Amino acid sequence: MSNLLLKQRQPRGFYIPKKRRQESAQDIYRKIFQSTSKKHLAKQCLVTLGQLSEPKAKAPSKKDIDHLISLYNQDSLQNTLELARELTSDYPGAFIAWNILGATCHRLGRIEEADSAFRKVISLNPSYPDGHNNLGTLLTQQGRLDEAVSSYKEAIRINPEHADVFNNLGLALHQQSKLEESIDAYQKAIQIKPDYAEAFNNLGSALSANKDINRAIDSFYMAVAYNPEFAEASNNLGNAFYEIGKFDSAINAYKSAVTIKQDYAEAYYNMANALQGLGDLGQAIEAYQNAIDIRPDYAEAYHNMGSAFQDEGKLDQAKEAYNSAIIFKPDYVMAFHHLSVIKTFAVGDPQIKRLEKLISDPKLTDIDRCRLFFVSAKVQEDLGLLDKSIRDLKAGGDLRKNLLNYKIQQDRRLFASIKQTASVVKSQSIPPLSDPANPIPIFILGMPRSGTSLVEQIISCHNKVLGAGELELFGQLAGEFASGNKVANPKRLLEIREIYLQELQKLSRGHHYVTDKFPHNFLYVGLIASAFPEAKIIHVTRNPAATCWSNFKTYFSSDGLG
Repeated sequence: MSNLLLKQRQPRGFYIPKKRRQESAQDIYRKIFQSTSKKHLAKQCLVTLGQLSEPKAKAPSKKDIDHLISLYNQDSLQNTLELARELTSDYPGAFIAWNILGATCHRLGRIEEADSAFRKVISLNPSYPDGHNNLGTLLTQQGRLDEAVSSYKEAIRINPEHADVFNNLGLALHQQSKLEESIDAYQKAIQIKPDYAEAFNNLGSALSANKDINRAIDSFYMAVAYNPEFAEASNNLGNAFYEIGKFDSAINAYKSAVTIKQDYAEAYYNMANALQGLGDLGQAIEAYQNAIDIRPDYAEAYHNMGSAFQDEGKLDQAKEAYNSAIIFKPDYVMAFHHLSVIKTFAVGDPQIKRLEKLISDPKLTDIDRCRLFFVSAKVQEDLGLLDKSIRDLKAGGDLRKNLLNYKIQQDRRLFASIKQTASVVKSQSIPPLSDPANPIPIFILGMPRSGTSLVEQIISCHNKVLGAGELELFGQLAGEFASGNKVANPKRLLEIREIYLQELQKLSRGHHYVTDKFPHNFLYVGLIASAFPEAKIIHVTRNPAATCWSNFKTYFSSDGLG
């Protein structure tokens, strides 16, 4: 490099004798060496000119390393990179400098250089656990999970008390869907470092994925307790509560998250979902809008806001929201599906061509293709092409049947069990109560598409009635008793009653009656009558042909309607 610099052409008409040119170069490089962070380039030139001798020390001084670490901790990454390169050039065996070079390159997105630096660390000092850990972190982010796990395990073999490595190992195993191993790794990290908030949060996420929600909630609580400013842990705590239908607790957790981190769009979005679950549509729409204000391209927030507007009967706003979701996510199948329910398509509508292109995409999942068959059927019906509409309904229904893998024998066994336990349930009753239920539940049940929603809308027009929609809670509480897997007795009935009424009270917003129109509650009529003698039960019936036709035309997202 020095020779190239010395051989640069001088400006025309400007002459410097050869000896003077060399002296001037020395002066220039010496000034650069003394005054800038790019001294390693000047040093190479001065060495070439014979003005500096090669370094004789085998390792950089403590002062140099401390300065390097200080630059890194100050996020002065470019200066860190330059000094790290200089030190590794001068002291090729300085594995600490190589490690910091790797970490700096990693943060700067120089992935190949980071990989090379970390492997240099390991070759220089195979017993240095941080080198293996850092390489594992780099490999994890590249999706090279098997290699990452091997690196973490080697770091643990060298230092079995390295909590950070166990936490990182857990993250890699979680991404491999090895949940039990992941949970074990997080727990070991916590054993080593009992106040490790991040490990508690990651443990909670793994437990949630493993459907161990109550333990997940405990773990998220610990993460928040050890780090009250941990917004992600509060958000995850909310998600765990949401998973088990405790919407009030979920909302409180989400509120904590957005208080800590005011631009936390995901937490606003999750809060809106919980508010919608409670039937508080106005507040839900406001929370969706907060998420969109932070992230203007948040397609999922637009979609769910459209659903809330639709539930409110504000169809124009719903269409606008669904269309916005599709603009930001052109392959958003659910948005197309929900839009098709409330939109009438006409010849020349540009969305029709988009749908045709989407349904022919070979990369489309079977679930999305199934939805799109029902959307296409609606489009064909709106265009008056009824034969094509029937064709698409049949194709969608056949695909849905294959996906559900439904066998009627499973329902025959369930109904037989309910019949066998019916007499036992009927003979049970709760102890005499001093106070009636508050609120009083109104169960609206019947076949899907039989008119339960319409009946709920009519009843909830009364100022003493709140329409709560389809609540799956009673089935969760009573299902095993109805099927005979657990024996019903007065104590159990009282527990079911108290838990259900507590959740209904949270939803009621002061109303004396609350409707639950989950159609499958017909399975539990015996238990409802025993646990809630004061409840109202409305069985909705509709012409069987009309009910069957409506079911044939409808895509049900729930797998429980096989």
